[in-house]
Amino acid sequence: TSSIVPLIDVIMEHRVYLAAAGSFLLFSLGLYHAYKTFRAAQKIKTYISFFAILILTGSLTYATTKRNMVWTNRLSFWEDVVNKSPLKARGYVLLGSAYWEKGLTDLAEAAYKKSTIVAGNGEKANSILALALLYAETGKKGEALSEMEKALSFNPMKSPDIHYVIGAIYAMAGYNVKAIENYEEALNKSPGFITARYALGDLYREMGFYEDAINQYAEIIKISPNAPKAFNDMGVSYARKGMLDEAEKSFHKALKLNPDFTAAIKNLKSIAELGLKNEDIRGFNKR
Repeated sequence: TSSIVPLIDVIMEHRVYLAAAGSFLLFSLGLYHAYKTFRAAQKIKTYISFFAILILTGSLTYATTKRNMVWTNRLSFWEDVVNKSPLKARGYVLLGSAYWEKGLTDLAEAAYKKSTIVAGNGEKANSILALALLYAETGKKGEALSEMEKALSFNPMKSPDIHYVIGAIYAMAGYNVKAIENYEEALNKSPGFITARYALGDLYREMGFYEDAINQYAEIIKISPNAPKAFNDMGVSYARKGMLDEAEKSFHKALKLNPDFTAAIKNLKSIAELGLKNEDIRGFNKR
């Protein structure tokens, strides 16, 4: 399961499954050989073998159960990772994300800060940007921009991912022009970067540049034709622009791809029930 290609993670659980087959075979052959060569009565050897297998099976069952508890959810998994690998920055970043999803902002901040401490120069920018995103999301604009500038000193903005994250921070901080510049740079480097296209489209829409937003969603549909969210978001942009027939078509396309898409269902209901007044247009659901 290994090769001459260097690996970021030398040891991972899923990489031992196939490799373990040889170890199990050798272990079984060893037990069989010991059984055949052990000088004792047949009954004694049978009892010894039975208890050895019982102890082995019980130990492995206990270990498997304990390990399965770790895999119960993201939070328990990444807490286990940082406990066992306290000097790996990526574990703290992902633990921070798990805390953030649970609404545990203070714990997420602490995990991200720990990540920035243990990270090497190659990972430092990503760790700091994770902290900056948290600050931006929680309304701490000054801290977000400060951390972002710090991250840029470790990364010269070569990666489309970095541009995307910087754009998100600027957008949350209210610097829309800079956000657009970074989203567009991310897309220049990686035209198929769908997450960045969604972010750019959403920002254009919120700024009232509906045609630009529609163009971004159209590009997403070219890349991924079976994306109901793109059709729904395009429909919202059409509705806000006043092109209600086009909006309705987009919502229907979204529902054709996903009949249970709640936002598209609500948007079609709005078209049917609200009389399509200008003040109602901004009420269309994005998610």
